[in-house]
Amino acid sequence: MRDGLHGPIVITVGESVQLLAAVSGGDAVHLVRRQKPTVPGRGAVPDHYLTGGDSERDAVGRRYDVEPLREPIWEHTTMCGRAWALMVGGDGGTLSRYREPAFAPTCRRCLTLMDRLFPAPAVDRRVPVVAQKVADVVREHGYAEVREVPGDQLAALRKEIRSLIRQQTGQPAQTLVHRVAGSVTASGQGAARGL
Repeated sequence: MRDGLHGPIVITVGESVQLLAAVSGGDAVHLVRRQKPTVPGRGAVPDHYLTGGDSERDAVGRRYDVEPLREPIWEHTTMCGRAWALMVGGDGGTLSRYREPAFAPTCRRCLTLMDRLFPAPAVDRRVPVVAQKVADVVREHGYAEVREVPGDQLAALRKEIRSLIRQQTGQPAQTLVHRVAGSVTASGQGAARGL
């Protein structure tokens, strides 16, 4: 990039680089993957935002290095599958008068998909013990609640609880996460009836 000019607004997620982008409807900031080298992609900013001669477009050219923004290296849809309009502005300011600068994704679906790009956390050795206790309580009472579960252990604990209840009762179980300090609730169909 040329000195003092900004390039594409990206974040690094695990091993991949993701572009922060806006869609034509809504305020959420989405993620766009780099296109595979064998397939032509699209530029981060359409040309009509970069050329034209009005003061707003000239200002974009003074704040951003235009060539990297034109490189056709980005997929045509966001991670969540929507067509996107343009890269969001960042430290170099806005690219469109309708969007504020952004520095992180806010689309819930993109964030969920982004989680898969990180390595899975190591499962705490206490998870099977807690899951067995929960399964025992659900078999006896039909319902159990676990509080203060660390966020990185929620998925593993929930999966283990559901698996144990199904193995021990032959019935499906449901686990719910409450926003209160990582609380997990488990219930099994027919478990209170001794199935």
